[in-house]
Order: sequence, then C-alpha cells, then structure tokens
Amino acid sequence: MSKRGAEEMEAAIYECAICLEVANSDTEECLSCSHAFHCACLDKLRESDLANICPLCRGPVPEFSPNEFNIRATQIFEQIRTKISGSTITWQELGNDDFREMQIAIRYWNEAAKQNHVLSMHNLGCVYEYGYGVSQQLPNAIEWYKLAAHAGAANSQCNLGLLYAKGLGVQQDFGIAYDYYKQAAEQNNPQACINLAQMYQVGRFVEKDLSQTFNYFKIAADQCIPFACIALAQMLDSGKDMQRDPVEAFKYYKIAADQGNPGACVALAQMLDSGKDMQRDPVEAFKYYKIAADRGVPLAQCEVAKMYESGRGVRRNVTDAIYYYNLAASQNYAEAFYLIGKAFEEGRIVARNYEKALELYRRAAQQDHPSALYVIGLAYEYGELVERDVSVAARYFQRASNRGNVFAHFNLGIFYCQGIGVQQSFIKAKSLFELAAAEGYQCAVRSLLNRTFVEAVESEIQAIELALESETIEP
Repeated sequence: MSKRGAEEMEAAIYECAICLEVANSDTEECLSCSHAFHCACLDKLRESDLANICPLCRGPVPEFSPNEFNIRATQIFEQIRTKISGSTITWQELGNDDFREMQIAIRYWNEAAKQNHVLSMHNLGCVYEYGYGVSQQLPNAIEWYKLAAHAGAANSQCNLGLLYAKGLGVQQDFGIAYDYYKQAAEQNNPQACINLAQMYQVGRFVEKDLSQTFNYFKIAADQCIPFACIALAQMLDSGKDMQRDPVEAFKYYKIAADQGNPGACVALAQMLDSGKDMQRDPVEAFKYYKIAADRGVPLAQCEVAKMYESGRGVRRNVTDAIYYYNLAASQNYAEAFYLIGKAFEEGRIVARNYEKALELYRRAAQQDHPSALYVIGLAYEYGELVERDVSVAARYFQRASNRGNVFAHFNLGIFYCQGIGVQQSFIKAKSLFELAAAEGYQCAVRSLLNRTFVEAVESEIQAIELALESETIEP
C-alpha cells in the first residue's frame, strides 16, 4: 500500500460516517461494533425516529452514550448507598427493589465499559471488590481494574497496588504494588502517594528514604487529604531527619482540622494552647478542642472541661465542665477519672468527697495513670482513708516512678534512703533523685548535694566493692 493510501485509511478511521467530519478521542463515541462517531451525532440519532442502528454495519446502537450510562448507574448506586449508610443493612442484604436497581446500575456500567468507558471499568472493579449488590469476586475486580489501569485510570492503578500489597485475590507482591502505586502517583493520585510515602517510611520493598516519604506525603497533603496533612505536619513538627518547621506544621494541621479531622484539631489546639512556637491563643485552642471533643475524643473532652472550669479561652461554665469530664470518663479515660477525683478531693466544682475521690483515683490507677498512682501511694503512706501500709505505698510510688512521675521519683528515693517499705539503698535513692533533678525538682537537687547523703552513697559503693573483692579471693 502506498504512503498516501495508508494516510487515507488512517484518516477514514476517524471520520464520522454521519456528518463526514473528522472525529477525535475527545469527541467520539466508540460503539460495541468498534465503529466510532461524534457523540453529538449519535445523540441526535437516538433522539430521531430512525432505528438505533449503526449507520455502517447496521448493528445496534446502545440506548445511551457511555457517559450517560455511567451517570445513570452512579446515580442509582449513590441513592442506594445513601439509603443504607444510615442503617444496619449491608450490601449483601439489599431489599428486592434495591437489589433490582443495583443490577440495572451494573448493567449500565457494563454497557459503558463495552464502549471503552474507563471510569465504568473502574466502577465495575469496585463493585466486585467490595460486593456492591453482588458477592465479592476479587478475580473479576482485578480484571476490570487492569483494563482501566491499562487505559490510565489512576484510581484503578492504586486499587491494584493495594490488592497486590495485601495479597488479596493475587499472590502478595510488593514490587508489583510499588509499580502500580508509582503509575498512579505520577498522575498525583493522593492515595497512591500516601501508600508510596509509607513504603519509603518503613523501607518496605524500597530503601528507607524519609525525603521521599516527605515528598509523597506533600503531594497528597497539597490536595488537602487529612491523613497526609497530619503525617506531613508531624514530620515538620518533630524535625526528625529534617529541619523543623512549626509554621508549616501548623498550616497542614489546620488544613486537616478545618475539615473536622479530630486528630488534627487536637494537635492544632495544643499548639495554640501552649504558645510554644507561636502566639498563644486560648480562644482558638478552645474552638479546635471542642470540635474534637464533640467528635468523641476523650483527651479533647478533658481539655474542654478544664477550660470551662477555669474560664480560659471561653466563659466559665461549671455545668459544661462537669458534662465534658463525664463524657471522657464514660469512655473509661484515665485522665478523666483522675481529674474528677481531684475535683472531689479539693471540692472545686463538686462537693468535697474524699471517698469518691479515692475511688476515682483507683480507677485511673488501674490504667497506670502516673499521678493517680502517686496520690494513692500518699494515701497508704499516711493512712488516709486506708490502713497505713508503707510497703504498699512504696509499690505505688514505684509504679508511678516507672511512668515518669517526678514526685514519685523523689518520694521513692526518700523511702530508699530511710529504708521505708523497701530495703535501704542509697545508690537506688541517688538514681531516683537524679531522675527528679533532671526534671528540675529542687528538693532532689538539694538532696544530691547533701554532704551526708553523698558520703552515704560512697560508703555503700565501697562496701559493695569490698564484698566483690572478697568473693574473688581464692581460699
């Protein structure tokens, strides 16, 4: 065939047989018989009294265009999803009417997919992966995802990557997963970028590379994806293996927080409340704590309660303070038990009740709350509401010290100095005083400088050394 003949054939392929004008991939609709026409021409054909048949081969013309099939299927799907989202019904428990409607949606997606509609191919992959109106069929899902992925669908590429990474329907293969993620990430698919970031973060299949982690999280974060925003903000805030940038961290936390993400709201509120890296703003801090609190975060509920109690960042309201303390306690949150117990002990916003306070301290201590452990230790040391028992007190101080409580460090150090509830050991006392002193506790600093104590420690060390020497001397 001559060059001219080849060019004429190529041109004819893209010539609409209805209007005889050249069509391109943006304006054409390819029928299941493989003949392509302008979308507008086929729409007019469908609206006319003419039979819906292909002008070239007399094959049937589908009822709708591929895009219209997809739109109608998606509308049906969304209506059913909205209906079941507020109920306990699953996709496998659809009523007869919804089941029939879903089968129509699947038929529409199939009709569109036959005409190479890529989004419909992807949607069919989702139908079979998650069992939307059908039983879960991972092989079918993978087949549709691969067709869409080959046509460049980033969501399908990402979903295939997830299936290979988890070994669902295919043999687990992080290499193939990485390749699919990479293809999708090149189109800035946010979930693929997050998945690649996590692979580089832990060194799965690829060499660990936090700069790549940062870059991929940033691509997703710049699309305002909350998970990526928080992950990026945490990297910027910590400064681990990179320059710390609290201003940028604040920016990304805020993007996620303004979408109502509770974790981001807490992180943002803590930055605003502490004023460590920026101007302190308790009013804004309260605003974000409350968003998280009203979404069920017990830490935020406690912070909101404390702010209502003190009137910091919001008008003082004891009733609301008690309400939020109780909300957190209803989730078995140790800090809430401790703070309510402290309120009963001090009679601040409730009537003073030492027995109730001790009961709540015990509930917090069951979760190893350091301050609650320390307070119960004091109760046993002085015999307040319990029978005095310094051995029990020492055990509570030890547990609190293990959890980093500075006062427990010091009190247990005193116990070791004096042999109260424990075997006397100036060396152990010294290590505990050092822990407390490292946190700026001045009583511990003074104890470490006390000449009598220093001499006692040196004497104990010498005694241990002499004992070791005598054990090594042969008879």
